[in-house]
Amino acid sequence: MKCKIKLYAALCIIAMSALSASAWGRLGHDAVAGIAEKHLTPRAKANIERYLGNHSIVYYASWMDWVRQMPHYNHSSRWHASNVDSLGVYYPSQRRDAVEGCRKTFENLRRHKEMTDSAVADNIKLFVHIVGDMHCPGHAFYTGYDQKNIYFKLNGKKAQVHDFWDNWVLDQHPWQ
Repeated sequence: MKCKIKLYAALCIIAMSALSASAWGRLGHDAVAGIAEKHLTPRAKANIERYLGNHSIVYYASWMDWVRQMPHYNHSSRWHASNVDSLGVYYPSQRRDAVEGCRKTFENLRRHKEMTDSAVADNIKLFVHIVGDMHCPGHAFYTGYDQKNIYFKLNGKKAQVHDFWDNWVLDQHPWQ
């Protein structure tokens, strides 16, 4: 029971740590996961390592972007974004979204003792990624706007809003 509580606490810490950060692209996901990992207790970190092996949550932070087109993970393909109104308030979608994905993976992890270790690992990886996506402005879909068709010019280059947040923002700074 204590292990179960520690796993939930670790996942909540991951989610709460991301609230003050924005995540996009591999670098953004790595940064958010790195911040979250620094807030894990040694015991929570050990519980996560039990399922992820020799790799940290940072290693798997972008994993969902790589597997979402695979048939086994097709159910997660729409878990990368959420709908918000003009005030930025979330509203549920008829289609699957990141909030549903976060809830689903968390509920799965609550039943981790009924799951195989690999299923628990997959759900941890999904949860970490979804929390990162939920904090990217390019993954909040505003009512009445198709972000795939919104372009602007920045420094003389044409940019798509979604690509700007996923790729351009963090790539323009020499992070260390």
